[in-house]
Amino acid sequence: MGEIWTLTVREYLESSRWKRFACQLARNPVVLFGIAPLYTFLIKHRFSKAGANQRERHSVYWTNLMLVWVATQVFTTLICATNRAWSTEVYNWWRLLLKSLALLGIMTSALLLGLAAPILPR
Repeated sequence: MGEIWTLTVREYLESSRWKRFACQLARNPVVLFGIAPLYTFLIKHRFSKAGANQRERHSVYWTNLMLVWVATQVFTTLICATNRAWSTEVYNWWRLLLKSLALLGIMTSALLLGLAAPILPR
């Protein structure tokens, strides 16, 4: 766990083209800091191991349940904040789901555009 696949220079030069490609791909910053952590924390650690005892399985189940609860709370907070930012009446989010999601999308795209605008002219 937490290991990074390494090769010596000799192993790298003697390896096949596909193995060198895999080695370079594993060290790509997008993979190393983006895809690999997402895979590790969102997929790999969400399931218990095959030989896990009952305590470990229950720990994974409770962790998954708490993550779902936190994600629901964050989503609800974002919807309420978006509704208040646009001065709409605050209803439960499931009543105005499409309107709230549209407003959330507008706010998110405006934020991303504001962050990307200084970078685009370069």
